[in-house]
Amino acid sequence: MRKACRRRLVVPQLPRGLRPRLTEHQVRELNLIHHIHLDAVATGDTNEKTLWHLVECALTWSRVASHLVRHAAVMRAHLDLITSLVTRYGRTGRIVFTGPEYQQAKHGVNVMNELATCTDLATAQEAAEWSRRRVPELMNQHKQQEPACA
Repeated sequence: MRKACRRRLVVPQLPRGLRPRLTEHQVRELNLIHHIHLDAVATGDTNEKTLWHLVECALTWSRVASHLVRHAAVMRAHLDLITSLVTRYGRTGRIVFTGPEYQQAKHGVNVMNELATCTDLATAQEAAEWSRRRVPELMNQHKQQEPACA
């Protein structure tokens, strides 16, 4: 009987500075998506689907920030802001910014766009896959908490 190898599989990669980056088109498209979501919440023209897209974006770029060790504190604050939007939505059924949240959200969007310009493709893809797996779990948690709030 053979023993299982306990070593984790290491995929060889180039050093971070030599890895391919996101293309200009991808960065521009992400910038547009981030601003569309921000505008939708600011104008009150949003729905639950857009809210979960916001959560996914915030999770993705906070993961990238932690990998790059860059703007991690700002992304944590942005993630807290988006979490408060989800909580408020569960409590009131509305997705809106209150008070200084809009300015904080604008700053978070600018940081997400800056992270998109300086990250490599592999890191961005890994973070996006991680957040796509995480969002359904968060949706289920939110749905379980919803009846208690109602």
